[in-house]
Amino acid sequence: MKANIVEIKKKYFKGKKVSDEKVLEFVNSVWDKFLKEGYYIAMPLSSLITNDIEEILNSKSYGFKIIGNEIIKVLPLGEVGLIVNIDWKNSDEVYMPDELYKVKYISTIPNIVGVYSINNGEGKVSSHYENALKLSDILNVTFLSFNKHDYDPTYEMEYDTLVSDVICLYLMNKKYDININDRDRLIEKYQDDIIKTYKMLNKEDKYDDEIFISRVFNFISTKENIKGYKL
Repeated sequence: MKANIVEIKKKYFKGKKVSDEKVLEFVNSVWDKFLKEGYYIAMPLSSLITNDIEEILNSKSYGFKIIGNEIIKVLPLGEVGLIVNIDWKNSDEVYMPDELYKVKYISTIPNIVGVYSINNGEGKVSSHYENALKLSDILNVTFLSFNKHDYDPTYEMEYDTLVSDVICLYLMNKKYDININDRDRLIEKYQDDIIKTYKMLNKEDKYDDEIFISRVFNFISTKENIKGYKL
């Protein structure tokens, strides 16, 4: 007998005699309705291993949790992971939706249907976003971008993170060894220009990560060339 199934029988079937198979059909039906209401079963990943999909899929158990509109408000910026479905008939443990609001490790074979990214809406400027997007391409599944601005009207942009990501991306694009001193110098020198450009594009409702990156890179390259720096 699967773990937790006795508790589910007691809670939802009030002592009635039902087969385990009927209980599992009931559990799957509840999950199907729940997920249609805008919730997802998420399998959070370390952003450091999103490129090693074999390591991810060869794990014996995975951590799962529920995410939805209200939950996205409090998820950390940069979180990435898989969106999955679970057939509870093939799981060693059985859980109802209200039991997965905190991460639980379950031995099962998830059906991967998407990859998600929690972000500021900055797009490919963020390495976490970029890694998640690449993983969705590798797996050939839907990419879900959860922009915190869309879920929390009081959310304030983390501009320090944006500026740091832009400068690191610029240095990598120029095939320049990322030296902390050079990175910090460029951050201090161009942070106001980067933030102004980002705000301007958003104000005009024309933000596009490729346009933003191109404008900032061209601006920095021009200034650095004038000053004689060779990045």
